[in-house]
Amino acid sequence: MNKLTEIAPDEPMARTNLSIFYMKIGNKEEAEKQMALATALKFKKAMKENQLKKSLEEEKKIRK
Repeated sequence: MNKLTEIAPDEPMARTNLSIFYMKIGNKEEAEKQMALATALKFKKAMKENQLKKSLEEEKKIRK
């Protein structure tokens, strides 16, 4: 599971799955930490997508 977060460090699902793994083995503290990291990555990803969408919309307006 840790290898997956190394391969795809910006992928929130890697952290979510790691969180589930830690919860199943009884390490609640690490599970919560990984879920917090997953949530932060989700917000970061959403912000990037929103920024890109706005940039594309502005570019369309300029080209018209």
